[in-house]
Amino acid sequence: QNSRSRFLLVFSDEKVYDDENDEPIDPNHYSYEEQMVASDSTMADTTFTAFYASITTRQEADNDHEENVLRLFCENSGGSFIEDFHWVTCKEAMLRTLHLSFPDYKFYFENPDFKVYRGDNKKLTLNFYDQQTNTLIASVSTTVTKGNLFDPIIVHAHPIGYVVFQGLFTGVLLLLLIYLVLQFIVPYIRYRHFLHKYVIHYTGQHMSFANKPVEECCYLCKAPFNVDDEIVVKCEHTMHKSCWDENQYHCPEYSDHCKHGVHYYNTRRLSDPHNATFYLRWIGMAIVASSFAWLFFILYAHYTQLAEFHSSITQVPAFGLAIGFFLTFGITLLVLRPGSDYRKLLQILLRSGLAAVGCYLSFLLVNLIIYLFDIQNFIFLLNWIPWTASGFIIAYCSTFATRIVHSKLQLFISVLLGFFSMYVWTFLFSHMELDFRVLLLFSFIIYGVGLATCIATITPRSERYFLKVQGAVKGMDIALYKWFRNNPKRIVTIGKSVDCSLQLSWDIQSDVAPVQAEIRLLKNTPYLYALEPGVYVSGKSLPVNKKKRLYHGSTFSIGQTSFTYIEKDR
Repeated sequence: QNSRSRFLLVFSDEKVYDDENDEPIDPNHYSYEEQMVASDSTMADTTFTAFYASITTRQEADNDHEENVLRLFCENSGGSFIEDFHWVTCKEAMLRTLHLSFPDYKFYFENPDFKVYRGDNKKLTLNFYDQQTNTLIASVSTTVTKGNLFDPIIVHAHPIGYVVFQGLFTGVLLLLLIYLVLQFIVPYIRYRHFLHKYVIHYTGQHMSFANKPVEECCYLCKAPFNVDDEIVVKCEHTMHKSCWDENQYHCPEYSDHCKHGVHYYNTRRLSDPHNATFYLRWIGMAIVASSFAWLFFILYAHYTQLAEFHSSITQVPAFGLAIGFFLTFGITLLVLRPGSDYRKLLQILLRSGLAAVGCYLSFLLVNLIIYLFDIQNFIFLLNWIPWTASGFIIAYCSTFATRIVHSKLQLFISVLLGFFSMYVWTFLFSHMELDFRVLLLFSFIIYGVGLATCIATITPRSERYFLKVQGAVKGMDIALYKWFRNNPKRIVTIGKSVDCSLQLSWDIQSDVAPVQAEIRLLKNTPYLYALEPGVYVSGKSLPVNKKKRLYHGSTFSIGQTSFTYIEKDR
């Protein structure tokens, strides 16, 4: 009632007469016509403005009279007769009646290239204000939730081939950087510290170091020191620096009786693997394994997306499957060192398969809980669970029935890794311009390197090999590593011959061959070889020329003498 302008919109199918008797359908048809024709045009502004529109296909018929009446009715009210309905035409006619003219604004919303939707709530709001009064005229808003964390929607994303190349190139570059740091830079810094602290110049008799007197002659060559000679005082067995280097960078007594007299650094060949930090191979393995896991997941996500068979429920568990299999494979490879033994390879594959299934199920279970109960606001409280569970599964499957003993510290580190990997990746995702899928590689690598380093920390890594001898002789520990160092072939022989490294002269009653067995060091891994029958490992005879890998605590016997292989940490 209070509106300034009123409109009458008439939509018609133009059917006026009954087909059977040719009479108007509405019995008041003719009276209405008289009223419409008699309408006073001067009353249009105080009543209404009429618009007529046909909403059916116009037919050729004798209805010109009715059309003329309607045209006159619309004109008298200031409106329009529209033969074929179209909303734009109606809108323009009404705006002309009100003497209004608005620009035809069109809004186009385009996403920038590489915009990522990962399941977050994106709210778009448009506010319209009056320029003169600055008052809000209208407001329109909508919420968009697309994609998910592990299967995002990327606007105009790079082709999968480019992403794979970029990711693998990044992995190789990172691997080379780690090798450079841990093979050359860190060992060199440690060596410079060693030179600064333990290599000094001899000043003459009654010289002291750290409040202890310094010997006056070299412990190795027995030659007296001359003034200004470079000497090594790493332990109480003072040596010429040149003698120290010739003796493989340790003193002759480095064993149970001397625990400090060693600092290996090959100045002649810097690429010597012994120069590298112990963690180099573990970190390198983790980078390679994580890169393969990332590659598997990226290709899986891409091709399942093309097949229109994907969702967060199928994508996220595949994430756990990839990281579980490849990380377990790499860690087990370092723990067991299978060599050419196909049974060890099968064992690695079995452990990796079990870990893959376990990690897959852990991610699947948590993801189902999130999906079924629609836990979106507190999803961060659950996401760390499968990461931590996967850490336990990988560590357990790769080290089960080995010499590695787990500790409570590993539990704590596994939990931290779960949080750290997720949130570092989220930070990188929010603050870096790299492709989302390449950033995912960093998450794999952070998790893999952290877990591998955690396991490496509790892994026995000493190269001080001992053989505990018991039986017909008083128990004693024999330092195998000394024989390995002094023998270019790195072989220790066991038998009754005087030429054997370990002569079993005390075993008179047993039929022991002159050279019964050998212990060979192959790629820093000791193996037991039976050269003659009579070598028993865990009560079973070892076939001649058959090798047996020795682990910490491995036992074997020859005659009345039992041997236990022991590795002692530095």
